[in-house]
Amino acid sequence: MFALKKTITPFILPPGIFILAIVLVSLLMVYRRRWKLGLANLIVGLMLWALSTVPLANFLIQGLESGYSIPANPSGDVIILLTAAYHLTRARMAFDAAGMPVTPFPAYFLGSRIIPYAWRHLLPRAVNLHTSANALHEYIGILYYRLVGP
Repeated sequence: MFALKKTITPFILPPGIFILAIVLVSLLMVYRRRWKLGLANLIVGLMLWALSTVPLANFLIQGLESGYSIPANPSGDVIILLTAAYHLTRARMAFDAAGMPVTPFPAYFLGSRIIPYAWRHLLPRAVNLHTSANALHEYIGILYYRLVGP
């Protein structure tokens, strides 16, 4: 009974309820022979589902966090840049553009170190969607800084 509750709950709460609604509407559109609109809607629903899962959220956020660790002993006259590990790349780009060398110091990491994923990690959860959104926001910001500058 507990496993059933854990399986059903993600589809009752957001974003699961919205994903379920999008997929059902897209199947209805395909049934009514609105193929293009139905398939486009289905793709949006599947992308939203994928962004709400642990494996994709971790993949996106760990690409930003992997280059940083907590410095052992920062010494001397240094400016410490203290922020979330996923935000350090973009923040460091802004400080470098201003001509201020900094020592990056990650305050926390969003990506989990779970390697063996279980079936429950494929269920949609709002926290995973939020993590994916943070990662995509940072990737877009990094791209903007590289193209235009901070």
